[in-house]
Amino acid sequence: MAEVTLLVPNAIIFLYDLASKNIQVPEYIDNVLVAANESCISVGTQADVDGEVTLRLSNRIDDSYKEPCEKVFDGFVNTPGKKLAISTSEDDAILQVDVKGEKTQVFVWVDDADFPSLVLVEAQ
Repeated sequence: MAEVTLLVPNAIIFLYDLASKNIQVPEYIDNVLVAANESCISVGTQADVDGEVTLRLSNRIDDSYKEPCEKVFDGFVNTPGKKLAISTSEDDAILQVDVKGEKTQVFVWVDDADFPSLVLVEAQ
């Protein structure tokens, strides 16, 4: 499992395949933590002024990591390059994992449904 802890710019991360040619950022919806379309998933986080956020990305996340968390997303995203990345709003790819196909099921868990400081992403 890949993991990083950082101050997240603009309190949002994006999940997508860096090889995708036409990434469409999902439309923001007030008071909704996760938004998605076929090319990208956005996940809100706590603001950088409130502290660091730990991001974990893996093909399989052990259940023991998920226990204090709430599942906030279960869906699919296109992965033409067979990779899924977590990126910041400044287009910095933070973590990346290989996936099996050109369409990947993604699960997201967070430690707080409003302002998460822990985001777990499983890409199968």
